[in-house]
Amino acid sequence: MSWFLIAAATLAAVVSYKLIQRLRFKFPPGPRPKPIVGNLNDIKPVRFRCYYEWAQTYGPIISVWIGSILNVVVSSAELAKEVLKEHDQKLADRHRNRSTEAFSRNEFRPERFLEEDVDMKGHDFRLLPFGAGRRVCPGAQLGINLVTSMMSHLLHHFVWTPPQGTKPEEIDMSENPGLVTYMRVPVQAVATPSLPSDLYKRVPFDM
Repeated sequence: MSWFLIAAATLAAVVSYKLIQRLRFKFPPGPRPKPIVGNLNDIKPVRFRCYYEWAQTYGPIISVWIGSILNVVVSSAELAKEVLKEHDQKLADRHRNRSTEAFSRNEFRPERFLEEDVDMKGHDFRLLPFGAGRRVCPGAQLGINLVTSMMSHLLHHFVWTPPQGTKPEEIDMSENPGLVTYMRVPVQAVATPSLPSDLYKRVPFDM
């Protein structure tokens, strides 16, 4: 019984401390957070739409609690420029909790490189932790050009229509959230040659 009382008292103390901290500072409006989880259960799968709906309700600056961590979301371009200009030092870093600092073996200490005679613009292997030149796919631009050319040829040579019995307004255009946003239901389309069929026939030609 004594352990139960100690655990209940500890939990009550932690909750009271969090409530006092929230009441102490004047935070922007936002959805009411729940104990421990905050607004995690309120965030919809398509996050940008969820934040847009909250911005329409609470204003361009809203408070969103991810667990016990406060996140201030700015949804206006003008306010974002102002915030990043006046509070750039506070927003230039990411949140680090105590467990990350305690169990993080590799610490980023730039003085290890700044105090040595290292060419920042060169390819010294000692600069690999934060970059020693470009490390990107050399064929990325070629791939982008090929994909663009392929899509333009498909759109130019074919007329795309929905499958038989499907109306355009019946096509589901909703997204499926994830690391990469893609369509919830893949779109099916029927390709019909845009030119007459006789133009696609091979004509023998002797050199």
